[in-house]
Amino acid sequence: MHCVITLQGKDDKGGPIVEIEDKSRHGMWVDKQKIGYRQKTTLKPGSLIRFTPPKSTEMDGILYRFELLYG
Repeated sequence: MHCVITLQGKDDKGGPIVEIEDKSRHGMWVDKQKIGYRQKTTLKPGSLIRFTPPKSTEMDGILYRFELLYG
């Protein structure tokens, strides 16, 4: 398992607060900022999530974009 994404509640405007926690011993990157093992950060719509360094040649083109979809 590389990470856990959790809904933490709502902000003061009623929007969702979503956090991502790194579970990988090699780290992960959210918007080109490294998130260390067992560290958390808040995801915002459009946040880019990677499991390799942003300038890595290995799997360079693979990243995930976080979006909130309302039904």
